[in-house]
Amino acid sequence: MDTALDALKAYIAATNTHRFDLVRPLIDPSASYWFGERVHENLGDVQAAFERAWTSVADEVYEVGDCRWLVETAEHAVVTYRYRWRGLVDGIERCGGGLGTNVLVCQSGAWRVVHEHLTPQVTAR
Repeated sequence: MDTALDALKAYIAATNTHRFDLVRPLIDPSASYWFGERVHENLGDVQAAFERAWTSVADEVYEVGDCRWLVETAEHAVVTYRYRWRGLVDGIERCGGGLGTNVLVCQSGAWRVVHEHLTPQVTAR
């Protein structure tokens, strides 16, 4: 992954496999995740949160769009985006979305997520 954008694309693709062993290498061990009304401060907790989401939304497909790169250097990147998901909840097709922020760092040539914050869709006033 040469760029933060490449890293983000790989992260989304890995997320859509529903296999944390493919997601884990793209997350920094010290990462902090804020979603599901909870703060997840270690990889074990982050993994449990991903797996809960994959269990509660069968066949989930997760997408991001409208990316806005607030910071992008050779070592750091911050991106905001709109996310969308769709899948089966209790056997019924559902979808949703919201706003997200990811902070990525590049160390030894490898980009990793160090922070993710997801919030349900909000409306500007």
